[in-house]
Amino acid sequence: MTEVTELTDSVVVAASEGSDWARTRLLEVLAPQVRLMVRARLAPSSAQLYAVDDLAEQVLAALAAGLPRLEARTTTGLKAFLSGIVNHKVTDFIRAGSPAGMRPAIQSLDSTVADFSQVGPMWQFLSASGVSPRTAVDHAERISKLMEEFGRLTAVHREILTLAFFDQLPLAEIAERMQLSRGAASMLLIRAVQTLRQNLVAASALELARGRTA
Repeated sequence: MTEVTELTDSVVVAASEGSDWARTRLLEVLAPQVRLMVRARLAPSSAQLYAVDDLAEQVLAALAAGLPRLEARTTTGLKAFLSGIVNHKVTDFIRAGSPAGMRPAIQSLDSTVADFSQVGPMWQFLSASGVSPRTAVDHAERISKLMEEFGRLTAVHREILTLAFFDQLPLAEIAERMQLSRGAASMLLIRAVQTLRQNLVAASALELARGRTA
């Protein structure tokens, strides 16, 4: 399966110029990342996670409609454009509250694992924490714990990690969006990564200790 990192500028250009094949392929490849981008922004409000798939579909529809207006027709420009759409859709959803008639639908861990297997960077960084999955079930549980701990971070730490790992924006773009210097953005990202990693290691140690005393 093609990964997001394998999207090329030529595919982005073709999709922007109206190629049905390129647009379909681009949306297909981006779908897992979009779900994670949405989920990351809803992480503090787990009661709203049922809306992930619906919001992801809205984002992809808006992206498809907006491709002809894409100014920077590169993968980097596409990511920035997509990030803005996701942020807008999720912000509107949170402000409006849960639409009447919507029913909670829990995303399966299998779906989440599949998304992470395509997008990669957020999971890859965990390898440095010494917390490595040994089985598919362990992998799913680690990802679930990752999202749980992610939701407990401060708003500013969640924001910079979302932009860096889920939206995959370059540091210069992140700094501009957060109205920080590149140096300040870099230090904030390092602190956010360290905090999340420390929290994950601590949570794993606590879980292990509980297992030994059970």
